Amino acid sequence: MFPEGWMISRRRKKLNNVELGALGELYARKYLRKKGMRMLETNWRCRIGELDIIAKDSKELVFVEVKTRFDSAQAEHRLLSNVTHDKQSQVRRLAEAYLRQHYPGRWRPAVRIDVVGVIVNKENHKLKAIDHLLGAI
Repeated sequence: MFPEGWMISRRRKKLNNVELGALGELYARKYLRKKGMRMLETNWRCRIGELDIIAKDSKELVFVEVKTRFDSAQAEHRLLSNVTHDKQSQVRRLAEAYLRQHYPGRWRPAVRIDVVGVIVNKENHKLKAIDHLLGAI
């Protein structure tokens, strides 16, 4: 949604959910690149929903669900618990849809589904923390 390197004005007091999510995905992409992953697609959509990030980590195809919250006393503890059972099922269905579309034959790459939790400072919108769970789903 936002170009790489995009930053929100410091004068702005409040982000809406779409802006907060886009900022979290930007921070997640930067983090994953630093970890050596290659970004293949962002915000891939089909009729059943959207995958936040699709990346390549060595020989694995990685589907990444990004959860972003403002910093608070409970943010770090609740962040990854926000990936509900229903959301996990949806991410699995989306990953399968992506594989059917991009790998229609019998061969498919090794796949992993990760969750990246991003905590953003409410005042200046800077990154406060990132939690990356490999193979979380």
